[in-house]
Amino acid sequence: MITKYVLALVAILFLPLTLFSQTYSGPEKEILEMQDRRTIGEEDLLIKYLHSTDTDLRIRAIYALANIGDSNYISEINYLLAGPFENYPTQGDIKAIAFMLGQIPSRQSIDMLEFMLNNSSTYDDSSKADIIDALGKIGDGSSLEKLLNAHGSHDSGQLKSAIAMSIGRFALRKIKSEKAVEILKAISSSGDSIAMRNSAFAFWRIGDRKLLEPAKQEIYDAAESKDAQTRMWGFNALGKLQDPILGLYTLESFNSEKDWRVKVNMLNSLANYDSGFVKDTDDKILYVIGDYKNGENENLSVVRLNVLGKIFAGKKFKDSADIRNGLIEIINSNEYGTAIRSEASNSLALIFKDNSKEDLFNAFSNTNDYRLKSSILKSFGNFEDGNIYREVRDSVSAEVQRYNAVHPNTTGLMIGSSDLAELYRGFVDMLSALDEKVDVENRNTIRLMLTEFVGSKDIVIVDACLTALQDSIYLDHRDETVSVLKFDFDELEYPKDTDVLLAFIYAFGELRDSSFANVLNNSLSFPNYEIAKASADALQKISWKEQPVKSVPWSDYDWSYIESLPEKRNVKILTSKGDIRIEMFPTIAPFTVMNFLKLAERKYFNGTVFHRVVPNFVIQGGDPTGTGYGGPGYSIRSELSPLTYETGMVGMASSGKDTEGSQFFFTHSAAPHLDGRYTIFGKVTDGMDVVDKIVIGDEINSIIIE
Repeated sequence: MITKYVLALVAILFLPLTLFSQTYSGPEKEILEMQDRRTIGEEDLLIKYLHSTDTDLRIRAIYALANIGDSNYISEINYLLAGPFENYPTQGDIKAIAFMLGQIPSRQSIDMLEFMLNNSSTYDDSSKADIIDALGKIGDGSSLEKLLNAHGSHDSGQLKSAIAMSIGRFALRKIKSEKAVEILKAISSSGDSIAMRNSAFAFWRIGDRKLLEPAKQEIYDAAESKDAQTRMWGFNALGKLQDPILGLYTLESFNSEKDWRVKVNMLNSLANYDSGFVKDTDDKILYVIGDYKNGENENLSVVRLNVLGKIFAGKKFKDSADIRNGLIEIINSNEYGTAIRSEASNSLALIFKDNSKEDLFNAFSNTNDYRLKSSILKSFGNFEDGNIYREVRDSVSAEVQRYNAVHPNTTGLMIGSSDLAELYRGFVDMLSALDEKVDVENRNTIRLMLTEFVGSKDIVIVDACLTALQDSIYLDHRDETVSVLKFDFDELEYPKDTDVLLAFIYAFGELRDSSFANVLNNSLSFPNYEIAKASADALQKISWKEQPVKSVPWSDYDWSYIESLPEKRNVKILTSKGDIRIEMFPTIAPFTVMNFLKLAERKYFNGTVFHRVVPNFVIQGGDPTGTGYGGPGYSIRSELSPLTYETGMVGMASSGKDTEGSQFFFTHSAAPHLDGRYTIFGKVTDGMDVVDKIVIGDEINSIIIE
């Protein structure tokens, strides 16, 4: 459920801007285009707008600088903070400035935020909270101490909440202290529900058992909260304490918990403990974790199986025969989805190691589900004896022969079908997991197989092989690897192999071999900006010199379409599990919303699958290849804002700033570590129950723009 706080934040995010303005003025268009091009324009035009007496333009210019992220322009904020205009600064100005500084990690940004905090007596609590939050994103250890020293019992609930979240953001960057825990204890016990929730997050992210010990009672109280999000983070923090009594409390509370997302965190917290952490607890653990046949939320069942494998990996325990039989039953039963069966195969291999060989080979032979076959192959990577790869290789070869007898490969490609691509992906993952468990001779055989698969042109396989071949264990064969990569790179075609080209170029940079320089130099002016930029980055790693990119990023400034977005802001996504309705944020992320809607109008998303699901985190789709590597053939720029990732937010997936394309995700619950890093362009208004049910492989049937 979207909180009232989030809805209010959407409403005031760009105060005093109108949330769904029908038209954009000429200057507003100029600012948005400069933001998208990551430039301040000719004659420093954006800076002129930054100094405008027009509040709307000034705030837009600040957010543009935040997205551009150039520390050279931080000093321009000094002029604004001096209050050069009447009734300045406004709440919107402070929110924008704080966000901008929090997006640009630098000494200058930190100093300015600390100055603002020390001189915030005239600001309202909302503005102070924005400053505190931004400092948590980029401040250093000294900043944390200054923030803690400024804290007082007189702080409002809003400020207490901001301080707690800021401490959590510091902890995300490994900056934590005993005093921070003391402050969190006081904030958590203050009676403010949001403050307790944020404190639970901070306790979890601090994660240090010794530091958290004095806050045991407060963490327990968070796990007892009536608010589900607080309980989620509370149980995360409980697991970090590794207290046997609290572990028992988690086990005993599990079945009475009604929220599947809280149960996910409870299970994951148990992974911090060894089995038998208290005498005779194996039975209790198995009772809680092993009940994966009860028809509950499928994602929760996946987590049960995952945690089962982690806790009992390679260990002997009572009732192990029953657990083994139960896992084998799941793997071989069509009553369960592929996600559950795949996790069961991995847990079987984790727990019973090499003794599960016959069971896994039988399951591999008995299923026609190639995603499951792939997962079973990957499970062999958990074995102790790395030489299992030879038997697996023989089984895969026999399977490929059987498959090709029925479905002859007429494509001329190394891998002629999506089924065999799935098969080989699991096989390559297994090879990568086993290469350090074999002797030199067998390791060389694995290397040769990885080298062969580099030429497959399947992006998932290629990327896995390139990553494996960069390992230092293959350093003695680096010259041969370099020669093979250059040969295979020449065989690639643009635009058909764009994603594979990018994977090769990235590997060239990581290998840092000077013989790649000519290839990369030739790609600096490549018409595809992503390839040109990747080539420049790789060449810089090799030459230690910054390289110019001669191509320009893709852009679409269709203002007539953008100005029509307010009438198109409600979208219904029809999936194989049900319908999800989302409200778009065209004022906050106009180019992202336009890109999404234009792709939807082209039926681009129809028939695509959700290729990534992390229970109680995100579900991700929008990739036409279903691999996590695909996209529309171009990238759009990030449109970052102070909006935070609460339950049901819709964000753009990326591999880094300004690399978004078509992949998007929904959040199962709040995810503060994503704030300011991934574009938010909508929120779920109906159908969160559908979001919660979706697993890997579920389809997007169509998208309706309402």
